[in-house]
Amino acid sequence: MQPEKQMQPEEQKKEVINATRARVQQLSTYGVIELELAQEFIRESAYWDHPSGSLVRTPKRAERIYKYQNNYWAVDYGSNSFLVAPAIYRCQQALLKFLEEAERGDVMPRPQLREKLELIVRGAVANHEGDEYRCYPVDNNSMMFGNQAINISDFVDLILSKGGIDDHLFGSDRDNDEIRH
Repeated sequence: MQPEKQMQPEEQKKEVINATRARVQQLSTYGVIELELAQEFIRESAYWDHPSGSLVRTPKRAERIYKYQNNYWAVDYGSNSFLVAPAIYRCQQALLKFLEEAERGDVMPRPQLREKLELIVRGAVANHEGDEYRCYPVDNNSMMFGNQAINISDFVDLILSKGGIDDHLFGSDRDNDEIRH
């Protein structure tokens, strides 16, 4: 019996990146986001500002998702629409770019990656005329729409989890990893 061949660190890194890339690619098929996935993101990130002063998760908000212009999944919040499918797709593309750069040895620190993804989510809001905001304002890490909210941290946590983006990709940056909630 031959001894098991040990993988070199470079081979291990490539294997982790390839496995992660496969998970990230599963978020959409040719840019199409499945309704069930869009609903999961809303269930995990939609809140209501309860009169008691605390935010309460509103998973049933996911039942209000509909096809928006260009067949995107969206959910209305008053005169604004949160474009959930474009948010997922744009985050997916950013993660694929992150992995491509990581493969070349240029690993973006986790806080910077989170910030980039949060800005993407904040840009996936359209006004009543269909014009997207460049960067929708946040209050305590939530995009507030009257007394309803999308918590961008929860949204990004789910993107990272679904994509398999974990500490294996960040190496020594783990010590500098501050997670904002």
